[in-house]
Amino acid sequence: MTEDDAEHAAMLARVKAEVADSFDEELELEFDDERMSGLLDDMAADPEAQAKARAAKAKARALAEAERWAAAKRTASSEGSTDDEDADKDKDDDKDKKDDKKKPP
Repeated sequence: MTEDDAEHAAMLARVKAEVADSFDEELELEFDDERMSGLLDDMAADPEAQAKARAAKAKARALAEAERWAAAKRTASSEGSTDDEDADKDKDDDKDKKDDKKKPP
């Protein structure tokens, strides 16, 4: 087997794996759609279930927002700066620009 044949076989294997993965994801989405339709039909008849679903969705959104905030803080701290330090740097940069404008050419 030549190098080109090996590359072709590897590419074909990757394509097959990607197609299988894509098919699997589509199948999972179809199952989720069917399950969701059943749940929505059940909830339409029960106003209390609708209220619980809205409350659960609001909690999930709040949790996702808190996770995004925490991830941003972790990223900022791992880069060695905080929002306050960045704000101070911006102020210093602005001051330097103003000082440069005052100097004659």
